[in-house]
Amino acid sequence: MVTRRPTAFLAAVVLLSGTTFVLRSSAQAPAGPKPAGSAKAPAIDSSLLEPIPTPSAKAPPPVSTAGTAAAPPAAPAPSASAGTVPTIVHAPIGVASAHDALDVVAEIYNPHLAKRIVLVYRHDGVVEEIAFLRASEGWVARIPGEHVNPPSLEYAIEVETVAGPTVPLFATRAAMHPVQVPDDIDDVREHHLLGRLDNRRSIVLGSFDYVYYGKSETDGEVGPTGVSTASSVRDQYLRAETAYLYRPLGHVLEFGIRIGIVRGKSPVGGASGSNVGLNYGAPTATFRLHDLVHLETTLFTSVTEQGFSGGIGGALHIGDPYGSKLVFAGETIKTFGSRGWARLDIVRGRVRVSPVVEVGDIPNARPGVRLFTELGFMLPDGFLLALRGGYQARDFNSGGPSGGITLGYSF
Repeated sequence: MVTRRPTAFLAAVVLLSGTTFVLRSSAQAPAGPKPAGSAKAPAIDSSLLEPIPTPSAKAPPPVSTAGTAAAPPAAPAPSASAGTVPTIVHAPIGVASAHDALDVVAEIYNPHLAKRIVLVYRHDGVVEEIAFLRASEGWVARIPGEHVNPPSLEYAIEVETVAGPTVPLFATRAAMHPVQVPDDIDDVREHHLLGRLDNRRSIVLGSFDYVYYGKSETDGEVGPTGVSTASSVRDQYLRAETAYLYRPLGHVLEFGIRIGIVRGKSPVGGASGSNVGLNYGAPTATFRLHDLVHLETTLFTSVTEQGFSGGIGGALHIGDPYGSKLVFAGETIKTFGSRGWARLDIVRGRVRVSPVVEVGDIPNARPGVRLFTELGFMLPDGFLLALRGGYQARDFNSGGPSGGITLGYSF
């Protein structure tokens, strides 16, 4: 037993150390009969042996991509203008106030990429350009108020780049952004009145009146014999006037100047009466207090037979300023007299009928009353004709007729 154990142990070591050599040799040895007298190798458990890889000429198997994420698609090539054009943030404007300057505001990023950033806008059929300027709230381009007219305007924003081409940033010249400009109520009123006046803002007038109060007693004195020195004189006067008026048709409806002369005979001033006269200039203006209420004011600067004098006048118009209305008016001139009147204008088409009641002491006389009517006609091509006729008296014992004419031309 003692002599067999070392022998078995040595045999196992020899077999294990030569396993690799035997396996490689057996794999490469040609098939054939075993040499005679060779000893048979003991069996070896194959689970104890690690296989040794052998080189192969075949290509390695493909690597499986199952379960891995797909590769992202290639990004599109950038445009030619990428990185060469500023960007813009702008809130489009929808409504603007008529005749008020309009500020177009934008935030512009990378402005160093632009030679110029401009606002292109169309008003009244005309295309204009305004450059954007830096302001505290960003970049601003201001459209002048005279270009902001009803009913609308349009605009776009574009940039002239450093690289050369002009690039639209907001809208385009071919398709601009619209901005509504509602009509102002004053504009609506003005256009309406101007249409009724055949688009004629100016008018030149010339008038002539003859007023006869009949025979009036003068302020005579009673002499020592008790006989009065009073006499009867023709109480009358002539009045000629020319005027120019311009009609803005706004809060100031119209303004202008009147220039005239008055010559007459007054029963006041002596036994034979007195000759009276007046040369005057009178700037005048009519203001709109309401659509149906207007106030006319007049300032007189005059020269009378007694020297320089001044006066004022006014009229309240109730109703349509160029149609049917009621007028209460008055004027006074120092040393010459005062008068007040009421007139009712009744308009039908291009014909006006105006009955007038006047009370006054012009020219430097006792108070009297005038009743007359004026017929006015709007003729073609801007011409105007008015005819006046009536009766007046200072007392119950006498009176007389009056007449007048006015010619006018509007343009």
